[in-house]
Amino acid sequence: MLRLFAVLGCLILTGCSTSAPVATSSSPPPKTAAKAKVAVTDSSRPRDTGTVTLDQALTWAQQYHPALSNAHWATRIAAAQENQAGLWPNPEFEFEMEDIGGTGERRGFDGTESTYTLSQPIDLGGKRQQRRAVAQANTRLSQWDLKLARLAIERQTRLAFNEVWMAQQQVELAQQLADLSEQLADMMTRKVKAGSESPLQQTQAEMQATRSDIERQQAEARLNQARLRLVGCWGSVQARFERVLTPANPLPGLPDLAQSMEQLEASPHLARWQDQLEQGRAALALTKAESIQDITLTGGLKRAEEINENTAILGLGLQLPLFNRNQARRETALHQLAQLKAQEQQARLEVQLQLQQLHITLSATLTEAQQWRDILAPQAEANYRAAVQGYEQGKFDALHVLNAQRSLFEAQQEALVKTHQATQQTIQYQYWLGE
Repeated sequence: MLRLFAVLGCLILTGCSTSAPVATSSSPPPKTAAKAKVAVTDSSRPRDTGTVTLDQALTWAQQYHPALSNAHWATRIAAAQENQAGLWPNPEFEFEMEDIGGTGERRGFDGTESTYTLSQPIDLGGKRQQRRAVAQANTRLSQWDLKLARLAIERQTRLAFNEVWMAQQQVELAQQLADLSEQLADMMTRKVKAGSESPLQQTQAEMQATRSDIERQQAEARLNQARLRLVGCWGSVQARFERVLTPANPLPGLPDLAQSMEQLEASPHLARWQDQLEQGRAALALTKAESIQDITLTGGLKRAEEINENTAILGLGLQLPLFNRNQARRETALHQLAQLKAQEQQARLEVQLQLQQLHITLSATLTEAQQWRDILAPQAEANYRAAVQGYEQGKFDALHVLNAQRSLFEAQQEALVKTHQATQQTIQYQYWLGE
């Protein structure tokens, strides 16, 4: 019987060790990450050459942005913790020998008493289920965090893409201004040589041409910076592409605010709070379950070698809740749940106000952009052409032409800036809606 009990104890211990795969289930991801790292450094890097579209930029950012990889690992960690939370506590095997190496008749092992016990803690009050409920809520929260990370990366990429597009337009606009200034300076030079214009007017025109060239250089520097910010969205440090594709309609439309407010309830910014509150409720239920004391069942065998007898051992262990009844943790969890509810209300209010403020700002920006693009910029261009024609006919002086040229550049620049601002604000608006 002694051998049978020893074999049974070994089998139980061996069975307990079979739970190791749950704990080591996180071993495959590092291999996957290593493969992914090798792939990224080799042929899977995006071929960001030539002209880059917005869809290409978004795809590359979702594949290679470091923050998204971090969020993916967080979901795997939460899933592993969920598996751990559902496991039973391990049994405990104990072996004890008494009266060893005595004198007289109890010399050696003749008078020993051996005790073999196996103890199993038993969770009461549904602790294991509540621990698993908390872990499941944490897993869902990690998935919401992954969605929010995707949205943040998409917003960052869209903003960076739009920055590059605007910088491209500014470079083209600055180049046009530089060309016009150079043409005006050449025309002044010819008039000075012909004696119909003073050298002072030529100097002013040359100064304007130099200023325009400086502005072109500054625009090119801003473009290079914007290009680096864009390639950083997909984990690159070198801008190899030539330009981004101009959108078909650079100026967005104004969304309906009432429809947006309804859509806001389903956005990850607010929808995740349902699981956040559920996690708080599960944590409170766990603290209540932990106030119920667990029991430990013990069974075993006692062997007396001197009289060659075996006796059974049965036991029951129970903690007495005299001092610690988990009352402080229950109170803490209760207050934390109330705090989560207050934070949810605050977050809801802030997101709603943020969306409404963005809608007001976007509406005003769109109006300004349309006025600059459709009214003021065409008027400035017509005024400049009339000034050049009048100057050639001797009706206006060079200063009038220079002022008209500067007004045209500022009008075109302002139309471009307002269009850019409207697009950036639309991107922020869509981010809060979860689009």
